[in-house]
Amino acid sequence: MYFALPAGQVPPDLTVRIERAGPGAGGQLLFQMLAADPSIDTPDAALPVDIGDEPAADLQQISGEMQAVEGKATQFAAMRGIGLTIADRMPLEFWDVLRKVAALHPKRAPSILFLSAEPYVPWELALVDPPLDPTLPPFLSAQATVGRWVLGQRRPPLPPPMTLTVHGLAAVSGVYELPGWQRLLAAEAEAADLVAAHHATPVDATTAGVLGLLHGTPPADVIHFAVHGSYGAAPGADGLILVDGSTLDPIVVLGTPLHGHPFVFLNACQVAQGDQLLGDQAGLAAAFLSAGASAVIAPLWSIDDQLARQISARFYERALKGDPPAEIMRTERAAFLDDPKTVSSTYMAYQYFGHPGLRLEVPDGAS
Repeated sequence: MYFALPAGQVPPDLTVRIERAGPGAGGQLLFQMLAADPSIDTPDAALPVDIGDEPAADLQQISGEMQAVEGKATQFAAMRGIGLTIADRMPLEFWDVLRKVAALHPKRAPSILFLSAEPYVPWELALVDPPLDPTLPPFLSAQATVGRWVLGQRRPPLPPPMTLTVHGLAAVSGVYELPGWQRLLAAEAEAADLVAAHHATPVDATTAGVLGLLHGTPPADVIHFAVHGSYGAAPGADGLILVDGSTLDPIVVLGTPLHGHPFVFLNACQVAQGDQLLGDQAGLAAAFLSAGASAVIAPLWSIDDQLARQISARFYERALKGDPPAEIMRTERAAFLDDPKTVSSTYMAYQYFGHPGLRLEVPDGAS
């Protein structure tokens, strides 16, 4: 197995490629690493990793655990336990290389890109022990600027883009009056914030409204969803729950070629969770990437509505001024501390799918 850094790009400090070991290998994976600095030696051979035979169930257990301890005194300990479990599955050589990379850049967080054919394990949550920066939460995506990209059979294409020109935003939300789905007042306000602060075009979260948006009406280079999400239900029921009762599920997204290559922020519960179909990745984030998205942000477990609104506001304030989205999310995770004042695990819930160095470029007069 061999891979090289893409030509014409500024590479992440560390790129990690994760492949399946092959047919009949069960939970066996192969890790391969490549450092941007040629002075850092990385293993020549791919390193075997065993994640067990039921990674999908394991991911649901992680999500369920974090929902069960949300806002409780045990939430940091639970997160640390999850982080230890994930870290123990990673090759020891990974940690050695990470520390060498970090030592070369003592004034900033190292950047890491996971290129993964495996859709379930949230490697970003691995515990870094001892931490690179003891003032920050000891989890990989708080200690480093981390992005992940899906390795599919044909889609999404490699390498992940590093720039996206933003001429306009769209904010998808709506008033829920469905049985079993409460109204999301904070999400409605979140969408209104984007309209007021960044001239986003409001889009009603109906089937017609969302499909029209994905096809380019209205045109948008950033699409923000502030809606209900669902995962683990019957087939066809996982995805974004729209106000007319329909579900925007991964298969529908995959079959809807996106207009342009938008940045997609899915501020809806649990929609980062991975899945697979016919041996390829089939979760909602992977579907948006395969349909043409430049990057996706989505939470792994249920999130606090008010905090999600605040994180969204801070994200766009910085991202539209040129800060890399992956770095913004890393600094948001800094709020998840082992402290009674930490009110929620929402800060750690978000996964970022994209190049860690991606920037949104806003032309003068746009947004």
